[in-house]
Order: sequence, then structure tokens, then C-alpha cells
Amino acid sequence: MCTKLKILILVLRKFKYIKPIESEKDMNEYRNIEILKGFTIFIILISNSIKYWIVFQDEILVTYLIGFPIMIFELFGSFLFIFINSFTVTFILEKKMGCVPEKNKRNKIIKQGIFLILLGLPFNIILNPLVIYPFNLWGWNILTFLGFSQIICYFAYKLVRWTRIIIGLALIFLTFGIRELLYIWRDVNPIAYILDFIIVSPYPNYSLLPYASICFFSTVFGELFYEAKLLDSKIAEINAITSILKYGIVLLIIGLLIPIAEFRPVITLEDYDPNKYPFIDILLILKSPFLVYIPNLPGFLLKGTPANLFFSMGIALLCMGLIFYSNYYKQNATRISYYFTLLGKFSFTLLFIQFIFLYCFYHRLSLLILYPFVLIYLFLISMIIYLWEKYMKKFPYIDKIILKF
Repeated sequence: MCTKLKILILVLRKFKYIKPIESEKDMNEYRNIEILKGFTIFIILISNSIKYWIVFQDEILVTYLIGFPIMIFELFGSFLFIFINSFTVTFILEKKMGCVPEKNKRNKIIKQGIFLILLGLPFNIILNPLVIYPFNLWGWNILTFLGFSQIICYFAYKLVRWTRIIIGLALIFLTFGIRELLYIWRDVNPIAYILDFIIVSPYPNYSLLPYASICFFSTVFGELFYEAKLLDSKIAEINAITSILKYGIVLLIIGLLIPIAEFRPVITLEDYDPNKYPFIDILLILKSPFLVYIPNLPGFLLKGTPANLFFSMGIALLCMGLIFYSNYYKQNATRISYYFTLLGKFSFTLLFIQFIFLYCFYHRLSLLILYPFVLIYLFLISMIIYLWEKYMKKFPYIDKIILKF
């Protein structure tokens, strides 16, 4: 199947029915993806500055002015960034339906994944101050998960699309049962303890279960879009973008309906029991002694639940589809798109260096002075990467190192 498809593509290219795609950067979609990455990094920078800088003193203030926006930022920040990076693995592997990625592409993906995992280790030491060394080296922070997601995506591409979808659904719906069993048995069974330590970890920000499901779903849509781009047909591209938007709406609706079907449309106090729901431990705002839980929020905002995952994937697909659709008709770059493209180009670098700034004002700012500090912080970050891009291109940075693998 793979050989026949390659021969067909070569013949079509010879007669100019298909134009060759020399590299990922040669595609217009690469710019769109960079814009999306930049937008997500922008949201992540704002969200993290709020969580790390503000002083929690007023229960009502924290609940409604801080807690709710942070949960919304999570949808358009970290989750969208993870989904986009899993989506773009398709372009690195140049994957078509029925073809197994070549070894050199496989090696590139695995090297990038290992590099990101190693890069995430220093984060875990910072994020796990109460865990003794060397156990504090392990944790599912965003960089660690992104590294594993690269590798998972590669192996996911060896499977047909329906198999990936089934595995993704199984991970979403079976995660809570698996993690509950691990929680029950971890104190009496050494194997369960080891599995719980690996799967959940001392810092379960984006733990392997259920977030590995993102990789299986994103590769399906990435492959679909890449095949349409490969045909170099406007109709095929529009159909692919339309399909992404349609599936995004479907997943969004599923995420909204699941809490209603479970007769739990809003979040209750039981959902914030860290013994039953370990995801909640990673939300710094919920560790505040002035706040037990955020009452009456929609159920799809409860992180890591099936409703939240479907809703988040729907948001991710809609954002991607809208960006692709708008830039398909509007080729001229605006200042805003240039700014987000620049942030996207330095996305991994910004993820790493943000902690240098975040710990400068750790829990020291009130809400009134938070906003000017955030504006100054964003301006300073923007100026650093702008000057780096303009005058220090020869100097390596994390994103450039990743691309060289």
C-alpha cells in the first residue's frame, strides 16, 4: 500500500498535479501552527504569572476573579499547546495513510522526545520541593509530557486511524478506574506503588493517563490534514479544514453533554477531594488555605475528566480550523500574527526560562499591582526574543536545538 501510494504521488508530481513539499517550513500551515503556538504561549505566560505571583487573601476574590480565569486559560494554554505539538508530528514524519515512517524521521522524533524529557527534569526539582531526591526528578510537567507525546505519536502512526480512536477513547474512559485501583493498592502492593509513581508521579500536571489520549486523537487529524495538503488541491484543503471544524464542534458538544448525562452538571466539593481526584493537587490556587473549592463551575472544567478532555480537544480543533481557514484567504501577515509567530518560534525556550521570572515575585503581588507587573513582564519577554531573533540568530536556543535533531 505504501509503495503504491509513493509511486502514485511521484507520477502526479511529474505531471505537476502534486507539488513537492520540501520541508515543514515550506508550507504555509507551518506559519499558522507557529501563530497558534505563540498564542498558547502568550496565555501560558499570563496564567502562570497569576498563579505564582498573586497573594491569596480573599476567598471571594480568589474564587471568582482568579480561579475561573485560570481554568479557562488552561483550555487555551497548556492543553492547546500539547495538542498542536502532537498534531505537527505528522509534518515531521511526513505520514500518509498506510505508510510507516522512515527510520531517519523516527530517529528525529525519538531524539526530540528524549531531549524534552531531559529538559523537564530540572522543572521537577523546582516543582517538587517537598519530595526527597532523587524521587523529585520524576513528574509529569508539560515538558516531560511533550517529550513522551512525541514518542507516543510515532508509535500511534503505526496503527490505522480507527484503532487510534478506540485506544484514545479507552484511555479517556478507563483512566479513573485504573488510577483508583492504583490508589487503593499502592500502599499494600509494591508493583501498584511503582505503577502509580510512574503513571501519576509526585507532580501529576499532565500525567500519562489520561493525557496520552491526546496523542492518538491529534495524529488522526494531523494525518488527515497532511494528506489534503499533499494533494495540493484547494478543494481538498478546504474539505480538510471543514472536517477539522466539524469534528471540533462534535467533540465540544460531547464535552458539554457528558456532565449532564452523568447528572453532575456542576462541580461539587466531592470533586475536590485530592484522595479521589489527584489532578486537583496541581492547581496551586486550590492549595490555598482560604479556598476549599470553586463552587458551581460547569463540569467540563474539571481537569482530566472525560468531559474536560472532549471539550478541550474540541476547543483545540476549532482554534486550529479557524486559524487555518482565516489565513487560507488572508496571506498577508499582520503585526499581531507576526508577534504570535515570534512567540511560537521561541515557544519551548519561553516555557523553560519563564521560571526565572516567575520566582522573582513568588506570592508577593496583590491583584491591584498584578496587572502592570504582568504587562511589564510580557513586554520584557517580547523584547528579549525580538532582539534575539534580530541580532543573535547564530546563538542557539532550545527550539533551534530541537529542530537540528
